[in-house]
Amino acid sequence: MIRSLRLKGWKSHENTTLRFGKGTNLLIGPMGAGKTSVLDSICFALFGTFPALKSRKVRLEDVVMARPQKRDKAEVEMAFDAGGKEFTVTRIAGAKGVSEAVLKSDGKIIDAQSQRVTEAVERLLGIDYELFTRAIYSEQNKIDYFTVLGKGERKQQVDELLGIDRFEAARSNATTALNKLKEAKENAQSFLQGTDYENAEKEAARAGEETAAIRNALKKSEELLAGLAKEKHGMETAVGRLEEEERRLRAAEKRLEGTRYALAEKEKEAVEKRKSLKFFLEKNRLGPAEEEARKEIASLKQLQKEIQELRVRAEKAKTALSFIDAEKKKFGGADKKTAEEKIHGLSDAVARGKAEAKKIQDSANECAARAKECENALAALAKESAACPVCDSPLPHDKHASLKKHKHELLEKTRRELNEFSASHKAVETEVEKTSAELEKQKALLTQLQRLDSLDEQGKTAEKELGEASARLAEAQKGFSEEKMRAVEEKLEDVRKCRETIEAEEKAAQLKNEVLRAENDVKGIGAVFDEAKLREARKQVTEFEKQIAGLKAKTAADRALAEEKEKALEEWRKKSEAVGRKRLEISQVDEKTRRLTIFQNALVDAQAVLRGELIDAVNGAVAALWPSIYPYNDYRSIRLRADHEGYALELQALDGFWVGIENASGGEKSCASLALRVAFAMVLAPNLSWLVLDEPTHNLDREAVILLCNALREEIPKIVEQTFIITHDEALREGASARIYRVERDKDAGEQSAVEELG
Repeated sequence: MIRSLRLKGWKSHENTTLRFGKGTNLLIGPMGAGKTSVLDSICFALFGTFPALKSRKVRLEDVVMARPQKRDKAEVEMAFDAGGKEFTVTRIAGAKGVSEAVLKSDGKIIDAQSQRVTEAVERLLGIDYELFTRAIYSEQNKIDYFTVLGKGERKQQVDELLGIDRFEAARSNATTALNKLKEAKENAQSFLQGTDYENAEKEAARAGEETAAIRNALKKSEELLAGLAKEKHGMETAVGRLEEEERRLRAAEKRLEGTRYALAEKEKEAVEKRKSLKFFLEKNRLGPAEEEARKEIASLKQLQKEIQELRVRAEKAKTALSFIDAEKKKFGGADKKTAEEKIHGLSDAVARGKAEAKKIQDSANECAARAKECENALAALAKESAACPVCDSPLPHDKHASLKKHKHELLEKTRRELNEFSASHKAVETEVEKTSAELEKQKALLTQLQRLDSLDEQGKTAEKELGEASARLAEAQKGFSEEKMRAVEEKLEDVRKCRETIEAEEKAAQLKNEVLRAENDVKGIGAVFDEAKLREARKQVTEFEKQIAGLKAKTAADRALAEEKEKALEEWRKKSEAVGRKRLEISQVDEKTRRLTIFQNALVDAQAVLRGELIDAVNGAVAALWPSIYPYNDYRSIRLRADHEGYALELQALDGFWVGIENASGGEKSCASLALRVAFAMVLAPNLSWLVLDEPTHNLDREAVILLCNALREEIPKIVEQTFIITHDEALREGASARIYRVERDKDAGEQSAVEELG
């Protein structure tokens, strides 16, 4: 049983809560009020979709409220009973088409993934979306859905509803499979008819023998080739040893030649260097002579550096003295005492001027206040009924005129005084500015004169620095001369030349010894190396290479022939194997065809038996319901009959004959469809015991509506635990046995749905 339903932002429902009871629950209201939205939300809560969404007539984001205010999501929460427990399912549809779901029981989350929630609900209720929408939920104005279908369409729809359409689909698939098996057998037989499989087996055997013979010959050639390669390798090793001896001999000869040339060059160099010497020192005297010359050069360079630094110091002292003299000349005979006296006098004058300016400003302010009083008095006297500004008594006309004239004269005098004060104030301020400028000038002069005192000290320091630098410079110049520096550097160069001469003579002696060693090496290697033996060994290697090349060519030809024969053998084997597979395939196809034919016949029998049982159950239920739903006596009963063409819905007349539903009126069809709907719900979903009808009074007359109300209130609750009716027909209020809700909404104004419980 569905206990409650809460909608937030769902289509036209801003925040609607509905509670339902056992029996018939009624939602009544005009078209467009939002009644069908409630049924859609029940279907959505259970299965995550509803008919209009499933058929893509609307999108998921279309269920989110857009008017009168736009929401970013729609939420549906439904509480229901199943298996003796209460469950709550919540689904959220986002404005971007995203769906979320949560299933709870006793406050604990069972699942929170949309598809798994749907699967869990289907397990709890024992029904899926397809069965729910066909057996339980009748869409708007489709109560007579089964009565308006043709026989062929009715057969398809009823078979799908009863679940036996799967037998038809399986039988069709079996027929397709049989046709494919037949085609496969024909193809296999066609292959065998076009294949000489006896000759294929003989050819395969012959190709195998030829391939084995070629492979044996190829193996012998490869063994012979391996022996030749081994002998060639041994000879190549001998050639390698002889070539290594030859390389050593040529290297020794080249080294001897290079050493002799280097000896000649070094002896020539030693002779030339000795000729260029001014004097010659022994090797043991070179070090002390070089050290003494280097120390003397270092001392002279230090004196040279010191002379340069002293010259820079003297030049800096002269520059400083010139700057100080120039600075003193800028200020002529000015002195600090006179400047300080002028600053004192000017500071007093500025202070007096500022005091006088303030005094004048105060007088001007008082004058301005008096002028304001006169202006206010004149403004008051400008009225005809002016009163005395002192005692507030009425003024006579002559007194009024006299007082007004007096105030005018006083105002003019005050304004003249105010102008005079302004001129005086400006003159005093100008004089103060001039005096202040002169004061700043004298202060700047005093600062410069104070700086001259420090320059005197700097001058004395500079004179002292100049004297010291000049004295030290004269002393340093006595110990240094350019001629002395050049003489010492030439002495150092002569020592270096002596060293190079001694080193060249020593290197020449060393090279003589190397020449002797190289000559001995050439003699020793030449005694071992035999050039004729090397030529003979190379000739034998060439002969081996020719034999190996010829044998490789023959081996390659044999290998190619063997591969060709093996390919032919493989082709014959494939043909032979293909024949075997086709024979086996035909045998397997025959067995599959036999079994599939048995299965197909069983499907037909099972479908017929199951259809008969289900139709009997439906007819039993619908016959029991008919007297409670149909208000007249012209048709005693109703049945659903199955034949080879499909299903026929028939009514039983008073004479006992059955007539097709096609001959009935619209109201009679609606009564028949309602009875059929309830019967399907009873047979196909007995555990759920729900029924959902949207606008069931379509095509019903007044008597039929009255009987329907009685059935909904009295009879159907005995069969179906909970029924939901959506209608605009006020007469159906009499059919409610549980709760009644009125749903209203101004659709043109875009208002939200308003829901009121009536009972």
